[in-house]
Amino acid sequence: MKRCLLALLLAVLLLSGCSSSVPEPAASEPAAIEPTTSPTLSPTPEPTPE
Repeated sequence: MKRCLLALLLAVLLLSGCSSSVPEPAASEPAAIEPTTSPTLSPTPEPTPE
């Protein structure tokens, strides 16, 4: 369970850090993350880079 939480936290930190630093590359990141993980995560990265 701790591993799952750590992985989630790391993903959130990476997404928020990338989107806040450079929003341009962050847009191309979700596209690469979608097929890697699953289609259920596609709606999650979209609202993050606002």
